[in-house]
Amino acid sequence: QAHRTEAIDLLTKSLDAAVKSTTAGSPQMQQTIHETRLLLAEIRLEEEKPVEALPLLQPLVDDLKAKPPGPLDKGSLRVWIAALQTYPALGDSPKAIEVGQLLLANGEDHPQVNGVLMQYARIIRNDWKRTEGELFAANESKDEGRINNAKLAQTAGHEAMIKLVDEMSKRKNFDLAGMVFLAENDSELGRSDKSRAQFQAILDRAAADPAFAKQAAKAMIRIRSQFIGLLRADGKYEEALKQVEALLKEQPNALEPMMEKGNILQAPAEKDPKRYDEAAMWWTGSRKTPDNAPKT
Repeated sequence: QAHRTEAIDLLTKSLDAAVKSTTAGSPQMQQTIHETRLLLAEIRLEEEKPVEALPLLQPLVDDLKAKPPGPLDKGSLRVWIAALQTYPALGDSPKAIEVGQLLLANGEDHPQVNGVLMQYARIIRNDWKRTEGELFAANESKDEGRINNAKLAQTAGHEAMIKLVDEMSKRKNFDLAGMVFLAENDSELGRSDKSRAQFQAILDRAAADPAFAKQAAKAMIRIRSQFIGLLRADGKYEEALKQVEALLKEQPNALEPMMEKGNILQAPAEKDPKRYDEAAMWWTGSRKTPDNAPKT
């Protein structure tokens, strides 16, 4: 912290001197001012002080927006990344969305870029979820005008989320959290095939990459259970049962696969009542297992 404080003091003095310099308008000095502002803004963000970062960063964002769109150099990329950290922290969703769109279109497929893009994706998702909440409230109100407006907003939000997930899915360099985010949102969007493919990609990567497998170890029960749930939802009961049995063999007392097995057994029974006994036996037996077992 002492070093950071000293760095801020020295950079602030440097910036003031550069701005007041007789050569402030020269290309070389403008580059010095640009780099000093950016470094100061990044340090402020490291301190979790976006309010202090914004006035340093905004002129850099404005300069970039005035240039023709195109591939980003490292300096420009740093500006967009810092902006996409600053605007959401200050609750400025419109500016965050604008920057996110530019970064999505022009940023390279790199873990750091993709990690920051997840902040943009969460803003779009939150907007979509708000439209769903408004549609529910509108239906409760019985106001036809409000209902129609809410339906239009919900449709637009749904389509925006589909477009975003499709664009994000073209990128490959995501960490575990990013891969799960895409898979879960495809599921919520009603695209089970795409969601299942995303979860399968996580499982395949864990099988091939020991370092990734170690990172994913704590989340793997949930990931495999969600994948099995998608198989069940698509009516692939035999494959789902095979997968859940394998998972329960490894983790016999894990809650999620225990619940999922009951759901798998129950699903076909809803069409063939003769199969309810098997499902009932599983749920009844599960109640007698340890404390973390499902209760019915």
